Amino acid sequence: MSIILTTVEEFQEVALDPAAVANSGFLYTKDALTITELFYRASDGTITQLTPPGGAGTTPWQRTGTTVALDQAGDDFVLPFADAATYSTEVGTRDFRWFQFAASNSFNLYKTVGDVSPSASMRDASLAFGPGGTATDVGLFRSTTRANTMTVSAGFAGGSGSLTPNLDNTGTLGENVSGNAADTRRWASVQVACGGSGVGGLRVFRTAGDANPTTVVAFGEIIMGLGGTGAGTALDTRIYRTSPAELTVDNNAGGAIDIVPGSSGLCRIGTSGLQFAEVNAVIINGGTITGGDIHLRDDARNSHWILREEEDRILLINVVKGKKYAMAMTPIDE
Repeated sequence: MSIILTTVEEFQEVALDPAAVANSGFLYTKDALTITELFYRASDGTITQLTPPGGAGTTPWQRTGTTVALDQAGDDFVLPFADAATYSTEVGTRDFRWFQFAASNSFNLYKTVGDVSPSASMRDASLAFGPGGTATDVGLFRSTTRANTMTVSAGFAGGSGSLTPNLDNTGTLGENVSGNAADTRRWASVQVACGGSGVGGLRVFRTAGDANPTTVVAFGEIIMGLGGTGAGTALDTRIYRTSPAELTVDNNAGGAIDIVPGSSGLCRIGTSGLQFAEVNAVIINGGTITGGDIHLRDDARNSHWILREEEDRILLINVVKGKKYAMAMTPIDE
């Protein structure tokens, strides 16, 4: 049987939903939050509200061309019929996806009903991730003071945050693919702020749980050691700046160390084209010494001699007395 309505029909509210009847459906109105709304009950007992929730004098749903819009009147919500704890309600599916989602405030994902903090959130050009519940999120957002800069902080509050790999000794910052320059992705620079009392800096650890790193770059110095579970020791080597244009090398306790080549006779200090202006040493042991004048100086004894090589003689110059001496040499026939 078909019913064709050609005039406006009035539906009086019913106090109770009609009982479900096989092979039949019911169209009726009833009170919903003091407003008369239109409902439909299917033969299986499912009740569907056909008119969306609204307020007096409002039309919450409007269609204009190809757009269906919710006309906001106060705080309006589009809610599922029941909480989707078992993923029974979806906005789109993997086969039917929305092309774009736009919001003026935020998009939040909650793990459990009643959670104060979402497990993931998008808000104000920021992303926040957390365990949900009442825990503090970790935020990733675009800096408001520097262009092309992303910042990690404690949630949206802007506090301190950390960026760590999921597992120890995994993950890479940047990538350098050997033999393929097109796949190389390196950071132009890494900026690290160093605090006091061993806080901050760039630290490299050999094994998980080590208390002492093998390499530390912090406080204007580089410290290299064996690492391990103990504290830093005097066996560590330290390179640091002590004054303008001066670089100092010692152990981590300020004592003496040795700088040695990997193999005997393998390395040089300076080259024929790039020479050090001056070498100061207490004792020089070795084979050939190549250079200009050799200064022999002992301030404690008020002595200063220069050994100078000329074309046909070797001079000894007493700088303190201002005198020169030529070394007497006897030819040797070989």
